[in-house]
Amino acid sequence: MSHSLANLEDHHFKHPQFRIPRDVHLHFFGTMKLSFPNRLYFQTGDQIRIDFAGMGAPLVNYVRKLAFSQTPITVEQG
Repeated sequence: MSHSLANLEDHHFKHPQFRIPRDVHLHFFGTMKLSFPNRLYFQTGDQIRIDFAGMGAPLVNYVRKLAFSQTPITVEQG
C-alpha cells in the first residue's frame, strides 16, 4: 500500500487520543521485508535495529525461529 503523508496524518489525527497538545508522535513505517515476502529470509540470530540519533537507545530485536506447532495458544488478560 502507498499513502501520502497528508492521508496518513488525516487518518491518525482523526482520533481524539492523538490530538493532545505537546505530545510527540513517531511513526515507524513497514519494511520491504514484510511487503515483499519473496525476497531474502530472516534467519535465527539476525539483528533488526532501529536507531535514530538524538532519540536515546536504539530498538534492537533478534530473530528467533520457533518450531511449528499445531497446538493453539491461550492468551490471558493480566
